[in-house]
Amino acid sequence: MSVTLLDVLVDVPDPRRAEGKRHPLPQVLLFCILANLCGAHSYKRMAAFIRRHFKLLKKHFPCDMKAPISKSQLRDLLASLCPKGLEAAFRIHAAALEVDALVGKGIDEKTTAVDGTALKGSADTATNQRIKQMLSMFGTVGRIILAHVDIDQKTNEIPVAQELIQELGLKDRLYTFDALHCQVKTFEAANAVGSHVLVQVKDNQEGLVEAVERLAVTNSPVQICETTDKVERGRQETRRVEMFDAGPRLGLDRWEPHARVALRVTRTVRKRVPGSWWRWETTVETWWYVTNRVGRRVTYYAKAIRDHWGIENRNHRVRDGSMGEDASKIRVNPGIAARLKSFMWTAPGNQAVTALSCLLASGPSDAGGSSGTALASGHLWAPSGLAVMASSLRSSPMRRGPRSVAPLSMSSAYETNDGMSLLCRISFPALPLDTFCRRGGSWYFKIT
Repeated sequence: MSVTLLDVLVDVPDPRRAEGKRHPLPQVLLFCILANLCGAHSYKRMAAFIRRHFKLLKKHFPCDMKAPISKSQLRDLLASLCPKGLEAAFRIHAAALEVDALVGKGIDEKTTAVDGTALKGSADTATNQRIKQMLSMFGTVGRIILAHVDIDQKTNEIPVAQELIQELGLKDRLYTFDALHCQVKTFEAANAVGSHVLVQVKDNQEGLVEAVERLAVTNSPVQICETTDKVERGRQETRRVEMFDAGPRLGLDRWEPHARVALRVTRTVRKRVPGSWWRWETTVETWWYVTNRVGRRVTYYAKAIRDHWGIENRNHRVRDGSMGEDASKIRVNPGIAARLKSFMWTAPGNQAVTALSCLLASGPSDAGGSSGTALASGHLWAPSGLAVMASSLRSSPMRRGPRSVAPLSMSSAYETNDGMSLLCRISFPALPLDTFCRRGGSWYFKIT
């Protein structure tokens, strides 16, 4: 059975005294996750969300909370929360999600992207606090954030990534990194737990760069893979991946056991010149990668290289823009707010928490919402941060690709004093509502 959010949030350590706890910590954290799901990313907006929908939240998640938590209480509670305790709960939740995502796919080795990000709003000139940084692990198969770790100001993400690999001890993984992590110790850390590394090579390892470039002159590629994308928005990309046997041929004793395979990626991009449909500009870029994973075809490495950008496009970019992480001004313990966004980011993909889709349901939809598999005809109070869309019965013959989509009819929406839209009332006939889909980095209710 899948692990639900409340199951893992119960184990988060509560920093408050045992006497007089008016607001149970698991429910408070869950309400904050739902508030983030509706676009409430600050303490003020999260408290406003809980206050406005307190009765409805208590109905679906019964607790001993007699009054909604105030902004100051919420701020003090989250600021004093232990990041390690919340991180431990998140990793349990993420591990359960990944197991569910990989069921029936027959994947023997999972690709995991590792990269760091900066919490731009965490800098504080009054206390001379620099921007906080956080390292994340991202499962490219299920598009699930697996773990985070805060990066101390006196270090960088290179040793932090090595320690995280050893701490998690995940076997049969292919960790993908950018060129910053092209270090021998990174390969040794992954090899110690039974995993492998695929990393980009740049000028930070001058001897290795020169060795792989000589390798391409003196040796022929073992396998070649070339793909061409279709023209979209006046842009077409062609990627050519060439695989070379490295190891002893590099002539570097330090890198011989780690750089077993070298990959040259040539990316040719054609862009249409603005104002003319017949003129194109062409740019060519060449990248090098090395890995200690052998016995795979070049298509496997090509997919792993391209999937690494999922941590940028489907994680960092979505968090910075749609989730407002760059605009957040939380400076005290900002890692807690970042982890709440990760809970929110992964929650819609879990079938065990499908009740989030009909959490704020009312009226006739309550009858069918208890099972989480269907909703009776009526209306649904849905978070405005998620667009509810239905497949159109007609498709334009002039447009290629999937059928067009059209939003359901929406009426009034609740708003706070600052104009933040929390809920939209959506009318619909009897519809199954048991899965989710993603478009443009955002989650949508998939209604068929």
